[in-house]
Amino acid sequence: MKNEKGTVLLLSLTLVFILSLLLLHSLSLYETEKQFLKMEKEWNTLDNLLLTGAAGITNLMENSDGSILSAGKIKLENGEVNYRVTLTGESEALITLTAETVAGTIKTGRFYYNSSTGEINNWEEGRRLN
Repeated sequence: MKNEKGTVLLLSLTLVFILSLLLLHSLSLYETEKQFLKMEKEWNTLDNLLLTGAAGITNLMENSDGSILSAGKIKLENGEVNYRVTLTGESEALITLTAETVAGTIKTGRFYYNSSTGEINNWEEGRRLN
């Protein structure tokens, strides 16, 4: 029982070291979750921009007075959507959308729109479409 003076100090230092590691790990997880939440919000904004742009373009095509849309830009609160319309048939058009958020993230989507039936077909999206 004479040599037990240093064990309490060693045990206390080990416990403080383990608690410090747990605190650092929790802070690391918190930062990672914050970054993930920011990225998820950005992707949701891009999806919203693409869908709003698609609805806006189809609306413009339905309400146009026979004039053909070729390209343009729709400015929205969260960013902007650039569109390009390529006629592929008498009543069908390939519409390519490029959405860009205020932060500068870009996502592209394209679809075929049949103006006689009002249907949207073959929706594709991604960062780069050829």
